[in-house]
Amino acid sequence: MPLRCAVSARPRRLRNEAEILRVLNDFEVTVIYPERHSFLEQVRLFADAELVVGNNGANLANAVVARRGVTVFAIASEAMHDDFFGI
Repeated sequence: MPLRCAVSARPRRLRNEAEILRVLNDFEVTVIYPERHSFLEQVRLFADAELVVGNNGANLANAVVARRGVTVFAIASEAMHDDFFGI
C-alpha cells in the first residue's frame, strides 16, 4: 500500500510542527524521521510514497526516489525566500 509521509527534519523543525502533524494524522500520514533510518530504508520508504510532506529544503531530497506522480507538499515559512526558480 502506498505511503503518505511527513518528513520531520532536525534541527530545522517547523515551529508549529506538532500542530501540523496532528492535522496530517487525520489524513493517515505517517511521520518519518530520516535520521533514524539507514540509507536503504529511506529509499524503500520514499519509493513507496504517494504523498511526501515536509518543510522546504534538503529533507525533501529523498523524494527523488519516489515513483512518478508522487505529490510533494513543501511547507515554507514567510521568512524563507523562494528564489529557486530565479536561477
